[in-house]
Amino acid sequence: MGISAFKAGLACLAIMLATGAPIMAQTAIPSATPQVAQAQPQVAIGLEEIRARTLANSAAVKKAGITVDTALLVEKGQSYSVYPSISAQTGAGFSYGESVAGSFSLGLTVSEKIYDGGKSAILAAVAALATETARATARAAILSALQTADQAYFAVLEADASVEAASIDLEAGRTALGLAQGRFAAGIATKSEVLKAESDLAAKETSLAQARSTRKTAAARLASLTGLAPATVLQTVDFDGNEDLTRKIADLDEKSAESFIARLLAAATKNSPSLQADRLAREKASFQVRTAKAAYLPSVSASLSNSLALRTTGANASPFSGSLSLSASIPLDLWNTANEIDKATKSASSSAIDLEEDARSAELDLRTAVYSWIAQAGAIYSTRKASEYADANYDNALDLYKLQAAIQSDLSSAQVLASAARRLLVQSRYAFLRSITTLRTLAGVDSDKLLVDMVP
Repeated sequence: MGISAFKAGLACLAIMLATGAPIMAQTAIPSATPQVAQAQPQVAIGLEEIRARTLANSAAVKKAGITVDTALLVEKGQSYSVYPSISAQTGAGFSYGESVAGSFSLGLTVSEKIYDGGKSAILAAVAALATETARATARAAILSALQTADQAYFAVLEADASVEAASIDLEAGRTALGLAQGRFAAGIATKSEVLKAESDLAAKETSLAQARSTRKTAAARLASLTGLAPATVLQTVDFDGNEDLTRKIADLDEKSAESFIARLLAAATKNSPSLQADRLAREKASFQVRTAKAAYLPSVSASLSNSLALRTTGANASPFSGSLSLSASIPLDLWNTANEIDKATKSASSSAIDLEEDARSAELDLRTAVYSWIAQAGAIYSTRKASEYADANYDNALDLYKLQAAIQSDLSSAQVLASAARRLLVQSRYAFLRSITTLRTLAGVDSDKLLVDMVP
């Protein structure tokens, strides 16, 4: 494959990965509703564009492409080693004294390695493996960039939800303070009740300020990745449209979970760039053992030289001359060769251990991610119920407080429970989305649909 062909393939892969979002309409991908109201309507940016911009701006992806180009050039250069080596020589001279003479010479030498014990073929194979390793590294860079884009995108949306939750808490705090002040003015509440409400309100103002700061930080990171303005409007997530998938994951039993993990492992074994790189490293190490063993074998070379020499004076000898030589080299320092073979063998063993260990780590990472995804799906339902109950409890406490049938601490406790449940619901929803991205990357699959299709 040529350099231009690989670039085209890499671009196609990037586009394919970047446009996987339509699939994610069933896996919690944003709808077209703007998250933040603007004075002037703006086009909301979706995950597809975020991914594409991140890929275009990623230094790691660009450098990986350059590395692939370099590997292809090295591979091409190694293929040239089987061709003859051709060199030309020329020279001219002029002498004077008792006589004046001039000379001119032109020579051509062709050298060819007839036999090298198979070293050239082995080195060509190693160069091809290096190219495949560079491609695997490039694909890993693409998958990593896409995961980073997804995480940054969801971080902004989660921060928006946190700001909204903090704003609700602040409004509840203002309501509580207003009621406490009214009760105090009517002489049915103490000053400490008002002070407690004021303290709670101040704490909620601080929480809102912190949530807004977190949102600015998340937006700045997304802007750095994509080149978009930090104030860019993002599409929100349609969690209701993701209900079926959430329920399906939450209901996975142990047998189904093991089946899902087995499918993910099969996909990772085939598609994971890191495992592919490990396999290539092991194969390269085996070739290096063969290269070291080839040092025992002789090498044979042939050389043909032809020259033309012209002189203004001298004998009538033919101006043409040439030579043909054949040489052979046999290494006699067998102890050095044996040492190099031992070193290469140890390196091959180390590569095999790396592959085995990385495969175990991949399985553990996948299992952990699957268990976490299942737990997060279940948490969405439990926290949603908890939030509904907490909101109802708060509404009841607020009504009782208005009727003077509850004290301020009862209202405050109910509001704290409602706030905590609301925040946990936000966290569980976005943790669920991040798990999709994590599993997709670990399995080395190119879209969220391929991941979801593996779920039993």
